[in-house]
Amino acid sequence: LREDKEANRLFRDILTSKNAPEIVLRRMNETGVLGRFVPDFGRIVAMMQFNLYHHYTVDEHLLRCIGVLAEIERGSNPEYGLANELMPKVKNRDLLYIALFLHDIAKGRPEDHSTAGARIARRFGPRLGLSAAETETVAWLVQQHLTMSMVAQSRDLADRKTIEDFAATMQSLERLKLLLILTTADIRAVGPGVWNGWKAQLLRTLYYETEPVLTGGFS
Repeated sequence: LREDKEANRLFRDILTSKNAPEIVLRRMNETGVLGRFVPDFGRIVAMMQFNLYHHYTVDEHLLRCIGVLAEIERGSNPEYGLANELMPKVKNRDLLYIALFLHDIAKGRPEDHSTAGARIARRFGPRLGLSAAETETVAWLVQQHLTMSMVAQSRDLADRKTIEDFAATMQSLERLKLLLILTTADIRAVGPGVWNGWKAQLLRTLYYETEPVLTGGFS
């Protein structure tokens, strides 16, 4: 079934649905189907995360991320700020759902989970019918999923070099948009109270400082 084109097409429809995808994925997970259809997901089911921030197991966090992204897309919650504004302007919304589903899928392995996750994304993208370029974008988002929050929260955003280095990593305005939305959903789904106005403002500042560097405009 994992090799079946129609089954994979249907799974992509479920994952990227505009109609509460989190609920269906949650049911698939509870019945054990999700972990069998996507074996890499099966490896992180009920896996604990031992740090101060994560309140949930890895699989629960990933499912909550999908729920938050669906909320951002509906634009129903003003606390997501810039992510709400950017979501309708994204060229391919499916890539965000797929990248969020995969971003922590390699947790618990000996190597860095971002690098291992990007490798899984390169294998999984073609299965869901993504083109080579789309697969590469998803793999890049998984590889860089911690970069924006790290730069926003721990670097001097008034320093020109910080912004230029970050822009060089982003490569394009489209990737910057995608990463801002992914970062927002990721932080929000970590646990209650972790997402706040301060973090939203830092991400907004980083976005607006980097945008002109990528487009050749002025800050």
